[in-house]
Amino acid sequence: MYQVLVRNWWKTNPDYPNGLEPDSNATKTILGYFDTETEAWLRCKQYSVNNDPGKLSRKAEFRFIKGEK
Repeated sequence: MYQVLVRNWWKTNPDYPNGLEPDSNATKTILGYFDTETEAWLRCKQYSVNNDPGKLSRKAEFRFIKGEK
């Protein structure tokens, strides 16, 4: 089973180059669960087509979760 989620890759910080700091603790929003890697990848692709990542690079990603929910 695969979990698809969305998160920002960056957060604003004026002390960093370009004013952006990696955001390893970003809030994640779950978009859904899928049985196959292909389904999860397609959901991520659909998200990227319909949503501009913006300055903070908000993007969908997926991870294998071994049947957990």
